[in-house]
This record gives sequence, C-alpha cells and structure tokens, in this order.
Amino acid sequence: MDTETIRRRLSAAWGEGKRGWRAAVAFLRPRRREGALAALITAALVAAGFGADRYVEARTVTLYRVLVDGEDVGAASSPDAVDAWIQSRLRQASARADGARAVVANALQFRAERVYRGRADDAGVLAALDERLAVKVEAVRLVVDGKTIGVVKNRAAAEAIVGRVAAKVAREPLVYDGKAKTVKIARLSAPAPKPEAETVVDAALKNDVEIVPALVDPEAVDDEAVVEARLMGEDGEAKVVIRPGDTLSGIAARYNMKLDDLLALNPGLTPETILQIGQEILVRRAKPEIVVQTETTKTVRVPVPYTTRTIEDASLYKGERRVQQPGKDGVKEITYRLTRENGDVVEETVVDERVITPPVEAVIVVGTKPRPSAPAGQFLWPTRGGYITSGYGWRGGKFHPAVDISGVVDRTIVAAAAGTVTFAGWDGGYGHLVKIRHAGGYETWYAHLARIDVSAGQPVDQGQPIGVMGATGHATGVHLHFEIHLNGQAQDPTRYVGRR
Repeated sequence: MDTETIRRRLSAAWGEGKRGWRAAVAFLRPRRREGALAALITAALVAAGFGADRYVEARTVTLYRVLVDGEDVGAASSPDAVDAWIQSRLRQASARADGARAVVANALQFRAERVYRGRADDAGVLAALDERLAVKVEAVRLVVDGKTIGVVKNRAAAEAIVGRVAAKVAREPLVYDGKAKTVKIARLSAPAPKPEAETVVDAALKNDVEIVPALVDPEAVDDEAVVEARLMGEDGEAKVVIRPGDTLSGIAARYNMKLDDLLALNPGLTPETILQIGQEILVRRAKPEIVVQTETTKTVRVPVPYTTRTIEDASLYKGERRVQQPGKDGVKEITYRLTRENGDVVEETVVDERVITPPVEAVIVVGTKPRPSAPAGQFLWPTRGGYITSGYGWRGGKFHPAVDISGVVDRTIVAAAAGTVTFAGWDGGYGHLVKIRHAGGYETWYAHLARIDVSAGQPVDQGQPIGVMGATGHATGVHLHFEIHLNGQAQDPTRYVGRR
C-alpha cells in the first residue's frame, strides 16, 4: 500500500476522533512489517495518537455531579454556583427565625468528573435542590416541668426570658443563671440597706427548667415576646391575705392593677376602707408557669406601748385624777425572715428583736377622798370660782331659764349633785350639753361646754368633773349656762346654790 493511501486513511481517522484513531491503529498494525513502510507507519501512528489526544482534551470539560442524601440530582458547572444559591436560602431561613443559625440538614456531596463534550445543567440542579433540600435552624426548646413553652433562637435568649419572668413574678431584680436543671436565680445587684426594706438572701426556681438544643424548621421558632407571655401565664383571679402595712393602693400597684379595678373586684371595699390583718381580698394576677421562691430579710421598727400605773391619793376627791408622769411609747426593731413564692409570703419567722427606745410608764394619781353629800335639793356651785353674769328670768323680752356663770379660776365644770347622766352630746343652741338626773325629781343642765368628759348612763358624784367651760352653740362668749329643773319645770338656780 503506498504512502498516499496510508496518509488518506490516517487523515480520515484523525477527523473521527478517538474512534477513528482506534480504526487507524487496526488498519496499520498488520502493515508495520512491510519493509520500507515500517518507519512511515510508526511515525504516522505516533503523530495520529498525539493529535487525537489534543483534539479530545480540547473538547472535554469538568462537571460536578451533585448528590443529595446519595441521590444524583444533576451536573453543575461548579460547586460555587450551588453554594451561592444555598447561602442565599440559609440567609432567608435565618431571617425568618429571628436570626437563628440556619443549616442544611441533608448530606450534600459534589463529585467531579471529566466529560467529553459534556454540558452543565445548573438550572436543573437548583430546581432539584429546591425540591429536596431541607433547610433547618439551630434553636433551643424552653421546657418547664416537661412541658415545652416555646422555641427560641439560642440559649442566651431562653435564659433572658426566664430571667425576665422570674423578676416580674418575684418582684425582685433577678436574673437566671441557667446553670442547673432546678435553677438558681442571681440578683442583678445588692441593694443598699434601708429601713423596712427587704433584702433577698436566696432565690431559686421550684420547677425543673431545661433548655434543649433542637434542629427545627425556621417557621417553628417563636417570637421571644410570645414565649415570655406563655411563661408568664394568663391572668386570673386570686385571693391575697392582708399583712401588716398593706394598703389598697399598695396592693393595686403590687399586682399591676388600677385601684378602681381592685375595688370593682371587691364590692365591699372603698378607697377609705381600713384593711384588717388576715383579711382576704381578690386581685387579678397572672398564673405563671414557673414558681420563684425567695428568702428575704426585713427589719421594721414598731412602737412598744407604754403601761399605766395608778396611784391613789386621799387628798383628791373620788373622780378626780391628775397625770403625775405622762406615758410615752417606746420603739423596738424586729427582723423577719420571709419565704415568698411569686411574691406572696408563705412563711414568716422572727429572727431577731431588740428594743431601741424603752417605753416610759404613765403614772396617774386618782382621788379616794369621799365627796361631801347634800340632801335632795341642795346643790354645789358648778364651777371653780366665778360669778353670775346673766340671771334667771326675763331679759330683753325673752325668758332666760338659767344663770350664766363666768370669771372662773379654771374652766372645769363639776356635777352640782350626785346623780346619773341622762344626756351628753350636741343639742343645737345649747352646744355641747350635759344633763344629770338627781334624787327628788331634780335635773341639772350644763350648756355651751367646750368638751364633755362623761357619757349618758354614767353615775357621777357631787363635785365630779363632767366637762370644760366653752362657747359652743348660741353663745356670745365663754361661760356656763346652768339650769335646775324640778319635775320638768325650770327653777331659779340661786334658790338652790349660793350666789358667788
């Protein structure tokens, strides 16, 4: 076979790529020993082989098979193209989950391969990934006593929620330390001690609180405010027991209520109601999912009532008394240890008590000397000293059924005779009035008093102080209006007592 024929056959084989190359090799192999053509054939084979490789290499590309959980979903032009699309999906998922870290939950692989005249299908790969790719976010579940309260983006967010709710329900500046299953509560700061202020010495949650890592759909992550509201619980009615120092306005503030709402919940109460210790009233409060137990100390100062000692004095008439030494309350300091659950006291113990200022005893001297008695119809002068300024009878066209007495040594008014008080109070123009019934049908009236020191039904001795001279009612000045009645008829007092 001549050289030209071989050249033509090889040229044709060159144009057909590797398959043609293999055909050329098969064509030349039996002819390698044909004398003068051997060198030409060998040279032709080498030249043809190198040319075919360059041709195939020039038309061969690298593709990346994409496998999702082991399933081939197509060939991509590069991992970067796929990764850029995935990162976009992760950013979107994180934004929907309040910034939680988003991850791909599938096993994703790239397998490189060289393909002659190969073509990438990026759009097809991304479409397949859109159907198969599971994008999740790394979050945590907040679990209280086995009950899932919600899902939030990370542990720090969960701890902050527990801390805020703990501070609200305990009404103390607390934060959650998050270190244990049955967790401790740590104070934000130690408040400076002040009178009657409570100091937290210990605090803890009574619940089992867990913060559990979870891989969830972005839509499963709750808003932190929603989880906090769930942990705080729904509002409902509850009874509270009144303790020393409680007031309606203070209770309303403690439970974040308006005073009007508190009164509406307790129809028997008014803004002026004085609360009694141990009394129960209704409030509206949240019922949290957690119970915060605090141990606090509280130091209060309370009065120590003084005692009274009575000394008898035979130089004073019965019914007379004088203060020899005024009493004065003392002061003592009491320290309590209080156990509270969600702010309500469940136990109170006195741990220390000391007297700051001792009380001063009151000493009262009372008379024992019998008062002089007088026969029926005989009366003492009702004042200590003094004189008649207006007599019994007609004056200025009006009848005056009494004598007016003024100019006294002191303003003490005494009973003109022994008897029983029949009236002690206000009576129109008479002002403060005392009436005393005596034996024999007599009754004496004492009007315009500044103060009354006896009460209706009280027995009195002759000369016993019954009040203080004044100018109450229709009076033109300080004086005693003194009347004596016999069987209901006004009498001239000067017939029964001497004029002074």
